[in-house]
Amino acid sequence: MIPIDNTGKPWQNEQSLQIVLDAMPVGVSWATLGDRKIVYANRKFTEIFGYVVGELENISDWMEKYPIPSEREMASTRWGQYFKAPDGVDFPIDPMELSVACKDGTVKTILHSGVILPTAGWGLATFIDISDEKKNYLLLQEAEKRAIQHEAISRTLLEQSQEMAVISYLDRK
Repeated sequence: MIPIDNTGKPWQNEQSLQIVLDAMPVGVSWATLGDRKIVYANRKFTEIFGYVVGELENISDWMEKYPIPSEREMASTRWGQYFKAPDGVDFPIDPMELSVACKDGTVKTILHSGVILPTAGWGLATFIDISDEKKNYLLLQEAEKRAIQHEAISRTLLEQSQEMAVISYLDRK
């Protein structure tokens, strides 16, 4: 490993910046504001989605990876609001939940946000994979729905029963 010059202002060292960005636990990419070309994607971005810089030429290519039209429209609208904002002002993009088609054909649920940095001429985007959390949430919702249905059926059967039986299980040690 080549030592990094940490004298002076290490955050201004391109190599240091690259190491930091690639070590981030969230996917990060950015595109130029002028031509909207995607010029950077960190290691986590590639790990989440499978794409590398160059496979997605510009923001339009990336937006096509949102398979749900309403989500694509939501993302386009949120990022597009920047162009209505005052010039030269950093513009945050509030988090939104989106589905993304990955290179391997899977679809992941992500929490996406960002910031537009007009001084730098970049739109910076972040991506957090929440696929497992979303799946667990949906399974929990389904289990709760079934529990409510089962309880309603049980109540109906008990109310219509001539005799009620109570069964208890004793804890035997």
